[in-house]
Amino acid sequence: MALQRAQKLRASFLRVESRLRPGKFDDYEVLLADAMRKRFQQTAVWLTTVAIFAGCSSSSQPTTVEPAQARLRMVASLYRQWTDLGRGAPAKQEQLLALARRDPTKWSDTAASPEELLASPRDNQPFVVAYGTIPKDSAETGFPWVAREKTGVDGKAYTVDLRGRVQLLDAQEISKVLPSPS
Repeated sequence: MALQRAQKLRASFLRVESRLRPGKFDDYEVLLADAMRKRFQQTAVWLTTVAIFAGCSSSSQPTTVEPAQARLRMVASLYRQWTDLGRGAPAKQEQLLALARRDPTKWSDTAASPEELLASPRDNQPFVVAYGTIPKDSAETGFPWVAREKTGVDGKAYTVDLRGRVQLLDAQEISKVLPSPS
């Protein structure tokens, strides 16, 4: 589409320039020809830049998501589905499991069963989910944190907010996100 526009602009430019013959043009025609020449040059530079950057990419390989991150995103999705039903926060794990069982195609590539979906593959423990009440919005993200890994790995654990944003936090940050499991 941009190439067609450039070709039309060039054809228009050539028509105007061919009418300009020495001694047979006034200042208006000279200004018009100069403006069209500049416009054509700008368009050519723009098209060249777009073509160069469209062909270049920083990485041709797709980014991989850790299984723990994918599961936490699914937990956040289930949590959000429950709250969207107008029932507030899920009160217990069985409510999230019931939602997961309704449509296994959403999570079947992430876990073998709904129970496995609610556990971290990194520390092999169930996720700590904010059951009962929706936590307050995070000052950092503006969305409430709804789940996290129980222990994580090397003092860091993944957390997820209501919109599905996953972050790896250290022990001090984790204590601010969700309470410790009892």
